Amino acid sequence: MRFPRGLGPLSIAFVSLLSGCAHVADREPAAITDPEEKRAIIEQITTLFENSTPLPQYAYVERLRDSDKRGITFGKIGFTTCQDGGELLAEYDRIHPGNPLHDFRAVMEDAFDEKIGCPENVRRLEARGFAAAVKALEHDADFRGAQDAVAERRYFKPSARLAKKLGLKHVWSWLVIYDSFVQHGEGYGEGIAELVKRTKEGLGGATPARGADEFTWMKAFLEARRKMLLDGDDEWKLSVGRVDALLKIHEKYGNDELEPFEFDADGYGIWRLPAKND
Repeated sequence: MRFPRGLGPLSIAFVSLLSGCAHVADREPAAITDPEEKRAIIEQITTLFENSTPLPQYAYVERLRDSDKRGITFGKIGFTTCQDGGELLAEYDRIHPGNPLHDFRAVMEDAFDEKIGCPENVRRLEARGFAAAVKALEHDADFRGAQDAVAERRYFKPSARLAKKLGLKHVWSWLVIYDSFVQHGEGYGEGIAELVKRTKEGLGGATPARGADEFTWMKAFLEARRKMLLDGDDEWKLSVGRVDALLKIHEKYGNDELEPFEFDADGYGIWRLPAKND
């Protein structure tokens, strides 16, 4: 489960769109039926928020300030060693038995099953060189494949299903749902199910599938997400700029179908999305 690493003082501004994108909101949207068509740009925007680059960081590993609650964060989608890290290593074992991370799997599963706490999980992993082991797998095709498979199963497909269930038609709306899945997870408490619940409660139970205006609903959803981040720990508070960036795609530039565009992320360069992995 991905939790926020934080954007810090980063102020994200969208300053340049390719020709024609500024008026894309005026077009009649098609229902979201083929997620693959916009997959690259959706995933890259979230990756940019997470890693300051739109390209996947398979060998990323870091002990964040919230490690006492979530463990060590690693991989392209920010798996955490107290949450979905064990699922990732199980997939890696399936693809590549006896892989270099196999011996770390039990520690992650023990934390997920609450047999040990996250501080103990981190202590054991660090004592056995987990970070170095992950970094050494930067070009390991099986490790990358395992991450892609779990990310697909946990985040990409569920976000597409939820977007359709809610009656969303614009690709921007699906991006918001996907990004929320990645950052918050899927459940109640701090997850996307809770965000949907709060949004519906604030709008009398309405959803776009039941006649609510899609953009009104999505803005209310993002405001619920903003409040959840601001009410959270320091890592969550630092990532609230992510909500503003998502709103700017719609409100300032009208790129509701996510046509290719240039993204000026202050301090991190200008990226043309979808980016090419040369």
